[in-house]
Amino acid sequence: MNDKTIRAVTEWERYAQKLPDAGSVSFVLSPDGILGSDGYVISSDDSSTKVTSPTPRGLLYGAYHIIDACKQAGGRFVTVNTREIPDYQLRMLWSWSRLDNTYLHSPYMALPSLLSSDAFAASESNNEIMRFVRHMASMRVNALTITYDLHVGGLPTVDQHAYRPFYPQLASFARYLREWGVDLYLYTGAKPEKDFFRGITETDCPFDPAVKNFWDEVITEFSEQVPELEGLLLAGSLGGAAGGLLYQCDCQYCRGKTPIEKIQHQIESIAGMLSRYNKKLIYSLTTDNPDKLYREVEVTLELAGSLPDNAILSFKNHFQDFEELRYPEHPLLTRMPKMDNLPIAAEMQLFPEMRGKGFILSNTTEIWCKEAAQLHSLGSKSFIGVIETHPDDAHPSMAEWYVWGRLSWNAYQQPRELLTQWTKMNYPSGVDAILPDVLLHSYIAASNTIYAGGLQCGAHGMICPSPLFLKHIVNETWHRTNEPAPFDILGVDDEPIDLYPPERRQEIMDNPRSFLLTKSYKLTPAIYQRLMAEKDAAVAQYTALLAQWRTAIPLFDPGDYRYHALADMLAKNIEDARRFRTCLSLFWRYHMGCLTEKDINEARAELTGPHPPCSISTCDWSVAQFLDRLRMMLLQIPFDTHFNNMVDLPQITAPGWEAGAVTRVI
Repeated sequence: MNDKTIRAVTEWERYAQKLPDAGSVSFVLSPDGILGSDGYVISSDDSSTKVTSPTPRGLLYGAYHIIDACKQAGGRFVTVNTREIPDYQLRMLWSWSRLDNTYLHSPYMALPSLLSSDAFAASESNNEIMRFVRHMASMRVNALTITYDLHVGGLPTVDQHAYRPFYPQLASFARYLREWGVDLYLYTGAKPEKDFFRGITETDCPFDPAVKNFWDEVITEFSEQVPELEGLLLAGSLGGAAGGLLYQCDCQYCRGKTPIEKIQHQIESIAGMLSRYNKKLIYSLTTDNPDKLYREVEVTLELAGSLPDNAILSFKNHFQDFEELRYPEHPLLTRMPKMDNLPIAAEMQLFPEMRGKGFILSNTTEIWCKEAAQLHSLGSKSFIGVIETHPDDAHPSMAEWYVWGRLSWNAYQQPRELLTQWTKMNYPSGVDAILPDVLLHSYIAASNTIYAGGLQCGAHGMICPSPLFLKHIVNETWHRTNEPAPFDILGVDDEPIDLYPPERRQEIMDNPRSFLLTKSYKLTPAIYQRLMAEKDAAVAQYTALLAQWRTAIPLFDPGDYRYHALADMLAKNIEDARRFRTCLSLFWRYHMGCLTEKDINEARAELTGPHPPCSISTCDWSVAQFLDRLRMMLLQIPFDTHFNNMVDLPQITAPGWEAGAVTRVI
């Protein structure tokens, strides 16, 4: 057996043991300039199947093409004849879990990190690592970014040097990943760490010699200690939640330079240092702030055609933190120039942080299919998928993993076709006639539940018992630089709508489902009824989805957790939608001046205590906290106004998806 083909061979043989009729499959390295580094050819006749590729990575992808085809055929061997070349050359997963085996991205603080230094030490004997790398092979992923801390501003002393204790493990894991065709990147901020600020300078300006020396030393250390490292993914210096002060810097070294010149020099400087070691730079433009979105657009349009060869820019596909359910696509998707090898990547979130945390059924396939094709048609060759946890294979959140992987290979596939393939791989025969339709309609029900008039209710797709509860529905999901509007004014009229082309801008403004996104309204009974109709629709839609899913009962063996877990999720989502409806009604009636203490007490009796199951997003604790604070606001009783977020969600890996959650809803 050729050492270079060993992973493809062993992965196929491992799976073939499960097949009653496995045929002969051979793997051959063969030069082919058309296939590039990742493409492969599979040819079958009556007696055998042969996979050829110029690289071991391509052979592994070919092995998993056959494996997936066998799974979709119900676990029987099938012959394949195809030639596959990926539409996107860079297909990266970006893990937000922490390297030191903690997780500080609320509300997942109790989760152990999948990609931790402990796991790296024994990858082959770690079941979750093995499940993860096999998912990457099936998705045809060729790059992985590891994070020490997502929010670089939260590190008290270190950022870039936080990786220093883990260099041996990172080098070892990088070598291991290459067996799976995956290159390793590290995530950090373009702003130097805080210790550097205190000890040397107060700027992240690349024109400052001290800053240049800092990055020179850091990149040299990374490259020498982890020579297997492919590159860095950097949170840029455009300001906002991403951090960095460069865009508005006016220090002695860059005074007189335009913001574009400053950002361009930062990119060229860091990319140049990386190029000395044959490494790459991905520069994330994300500001997470509507007031600064214009910077992301401006930098991209100005620099897309003049970046160093080893650098690309990246942005979130939906600027409001991946909120695909209602917010429009990032304006770059309708503003970017069309060019060969456009050095721009879209980031898509595979775990539904802003779509109900994986506890509210909300599938984005239809949206992603449109955007993947749109991005590729512009000439982009890079695709980034953001991951946070690693759900059970049959959990509907994993449908997004599969869809993202297929779109990164073929950007022009159809939503129902992809969801049908995923269902066939993970559910019994016949379920593919039911589940894809449930998934395709779920994002409408989810958006009607956790959005109102186009703006998200609460934060991160769940009820949060902050002092004013849904204060963000009034002024915006994220912090604004302007003064908050009165609480009886709903919506916003200062969104960056002008960043979209005229035709797309008009489409957004004319969308009746997002009327609060582009205009503010006085809260009146008519507006109230319009918003409540949305919430009533959510309850009805989840009720219909559960009824549709129940028709699948005959297709499952008795006790099959896959049926019961999804039925349980949908039953909870009905209650979730009902609770959102009631809480929103109370909140808006309070601001219209027609809420009474009796209304609050009746809601407490209705929503807390014995009741149908609900998800953790709308649990009794959260609702009770909201009702307590709403009562004190109504009665003008002072109370602590600090923000309380929900933490400690369970990891979704065990059958049933939520520990002890399956209640056998039939």
